[in-house]
Amino acid sequence: MSSDGFVPPEGVLAEADLLQGGSCELDGDRIGITFVPSTYTRNITPPEVDDLTQLTAHLKGIDLQLSATGDKVFAIVRNETGAPLAIGTLVSVVGFSVPEDLPLADVADKDVVNGEALAVLQTTIPNNANGIAVGFGPVAGLDTSLFALGEELILGNAGVFVTRPVKGAGHTGLFQSVGVVSRVDGVAGRILFRVTAPDAVEGGEYDALAGSGTPSAANPYVTGDDTRLPTQAENDALVGTQGAPSAGNKYATDFDRRLGPTLTATATDDPTTTSGTDVLIAGMQITLAAGQDGDYLIEFSSSIENTNNGNTQEVVLYAGPVPTIVAESERRIENGAGQSAPVHCMALVTGLVATDTIEVHWRTSGNTATAHERVLVARRVG
Repeated sequence: MSSDGFVPPEGVLAEADLLQGGSCELDGDRIGITFVPSTYTRNITPPEVDDLTQLTAHLKGIDLQLSATGDKVFAIVRNETGAPLAIGTLVSVVGFSVPEDLPLADVADKDVVNGEALAVLQTTIPNNANGIAVGFGPVAGLDTSLFALGEELILGNAGVFVTRPVKGAGHTGLFQSVGVVSRVDGVAGRILFRVTAPDAVEGGEYDALAGSGTPSAANPYVTGDDTRLPTQAENDALVGTQGAPSAGNKYATDFDRRLGPTLTATATDDPTTTSGTDVLIAGMQITLAAGQDGDYLIEFSSSIENTNNGNTQEVVLYAGPVPTIVAESERRIENGAGQSAPVHCMALVTGLVATDTIEVHWRTSGNTATAHERVLVARRVG
């Protein structure tokens, strides 16, 4: 540029580098210009990339930064609390630093007004320093040894995350879910944070909703102390754990004999017998357990064959503390040796109690009898 303000045509100086001084000539009238900078200083902080090695190092630094934050939703925050804020601390926003143009962070707390968590610190931030606060994504290097894999965590006091309690288990203050444990370790533990807005209902209100506390103008929730609800005994009867059916207690309960139980014994093998006196058929035995007292309708079904025609097989039901005969059924084989014939036996037995047994015995008048698939069923009816 000349001293009188002449500006050369566009493109004339395209190949001239005059930032650090130099000279060139203009086409046309061949005017010579010499330029000596008076204020130029090369930027060496950070150093400029001058060769391939420096370029590689620069790109590697970018990759490292992306690997640390590329899988997260995060914000840069500033710590001016007067003390370091440790890695893994849940933080809230308490102000703004105008010189740094950054939000100020401090520990979040479930029992402090406006103390809900915004994010969690990815690294420890010294006082008067900036750092990364993650709102969504994994944070590593935490002590998660007290938690289970996949366990949900909520905001506690002083920026600490704690196990999510059962609603109604005495939790007070904000109920804010912050993430789940993705690796259990005392040093290298990881948590997948997803800091959400606090629940609209707070801890004490959960207690009331879950049935603790007393109804009042300040606590209008339906609770276990509300006289409009069934009594504990009525609840027990409704779910079948207390009482007996009667005019005053019409609820069906576990003690209602009409509800069972039904006890069964089954077998698919092929036992044989040559005995002329009663012996137990393999697998055909039921022993009553505690709470199964009552009257039972007992049925047995199977098929039986004999190696010779004309022989008679008898099936006998036994029941009681010392099993005695309660019913028997006879089947005479007339349809040819080796051919099965169905057999069925039934009895109603009253007053059975725990440890009593129900059994099926059999005998044959001759040769060898064989039983096939069979089932013994005992249904409580009273």
